[in-house]
Amino acid sequence: MQSLKLWKNLYDKLGNDYLRSTALTAADVLGIKKDIIRLDTNCRCNIRCIMCNSKPYKSQTPYMEFRDYKKIIDLYSPTTRMLYLSCAFEPLITPDFPEYLKYAKTKGIPHVSFCTNGLLLNESLVKTLIEYGIDEMILSFNGFCKKDYHRIMPGSDFDKVCRNLKLLSDAKLKYHSEKPKIRMNTMLLKSNLSHMNDMYKMIQHFDIDLVQFRTLMLHEDLNNPDEVQNELPENQSFMEYKKMLNSIKSTANRLRRNGKKIILPDSVLNRQTPAFSMEAAAEFHPGQKAENIKKHCSVPFFSYWIDCEGNVKVCGYDEKGLIGNALTDSPVLMNQKKYHFRKQALRGKCANQNCTINVDKSRIL
Repeated sequence: MQSLKLWKNLYDKLGNDYLRSTALTAADVLGIKKDIIRLDTNCRCNIRCIMCNSKPYKSQTPYMEFRDYKKIIDLYSPTTRMLYLSCAFEPLITPDFPEYLKYAKTKGIPHVSFCTNGLLLNESLVKTLIEYGIDEMILSFNGFCKKDYHRIMPGSDFDKVCRNLKLLSDAKLKYHSEKPKIRMNTMLLKSNLSHMNDMYKMIQHFDIDLVQFRTLMLHEDLNNPDEVQNELPENQSFMEYKKMLNSIKSTANRLRRNGKKIILPDSVLNRQTPAFSMEAAAEFHPGQKAENIKKHCSVPFFSYWIDCEGNVKVCGYDEKGLIGNALTDSPVLMNQKKYHFRKQALRGKCANQNCTINVDKSRIL
């Protein structure tokens, strides 16, 4: 976690994308690991959160075979600093997933993480996490009372996830292991924010290191758009909004005394208007329509998104960022496409000028 924070701070302090890209290019030349890989080993999820899209993903294969995974890790591990196994789907559905984690650590990747809803966490996986020093587990968790949890995350089981978290925290205590660090990803929803004391108790009980609040990425294919609309904390008076922020800050102060932290988007901390609607939420929600949010982008100089079929993108928003398939295409040709897209993004000529992928900032409270 400290390494991640250090590199993020260095990146933010450079400020200018041209300076950032120069530093990142220099890191390439010097052989410094600086890339972030977000890799989905399957294209399925086992629950249907109201704010997600659970429509079947069009793929020839439901998950990435281990031999294909090894090929991709072998290709990218020399330059990779952070590997996140799962970007949009549930990684624990992948057969023998612990082997995927093990292999990444044996290849010398400094920070190996995975994001899960925790429903399929078990003793075998917990043993792997501790034995191989997996750096981080990111838990997607919304609803700090059982009723809210099951409404927001249909198909999951509040009690089972809590038992699984206890299994992990007990194992870390038994083996005197600080890893994996546990980061909880939770959405800025009214239900979450109205149970801050329950969240505090949960963090303490399961020894969760960090809670990262995230704003909703609103899109047309939400599982339950009406429910999401009702959950948006922005749809309230300015005074209610300030009260919400004060509650978060107060909880953060309590947690800080125990070495635990909350991360909150700057856009939420800096709200100026008393209210806004879904249509006017661009300031708070990446992907919403907005004018000239950014002109240049250095993200393709260090980021890769890889799906379960091996397709590689250097941009999460622009389809032109697809540079090829790591399992079938020539690495030389893929590099040529990567460098071309990097130049386009740095000159502000990528297709999606309204994305916020390079300007979203957050603050550790």
